[in-house]
Amino acid sequence: MEVDQDVCCPKIYNCTEYADTCEGGCLKLCDEGQTESEGNVCVDELDDCANYEDNGECKFCDTGFQKAVDDGKQCVTEIDHCIEHHSTNGCQTCDSNFEVVTDYANEAKCVKKIDNCAD
Repeated sequence: MEVDQDVCCPKIYNCTEYADTCEGGCLKLCDEGQTESEGNVCVDELDDCANYEDNGECKFCDTGFQKAVDDGKQCVTEIDHCIEHHSTNGCQTCDSNFEVVTDYANEAKCVKKIDNCAD
């Protein structure tokens, strides 16, 4: 319970700053640079993350981004036809009928397989 002008108000989980009155509720959840996970745990905010796991990893990234398979706290730019994105060098696994190739910038991406094409 929080005290407001000698009145006990219901405590709001993860509230770090309350309004002046009980009716005003919570002004600020978690600390600066943090947000709440689905399990109501305060976790550090991650770039391009839309939804968080209780352990601080990203559950779902913003549109146009996908969680890196090797770093759950990093959202990387989505690559067409890529199933598993790597945090540092692009795609790790492509959809069927596509294969991983490394481009001139040393980033892995997916290209359509061509029948009877030698490497």
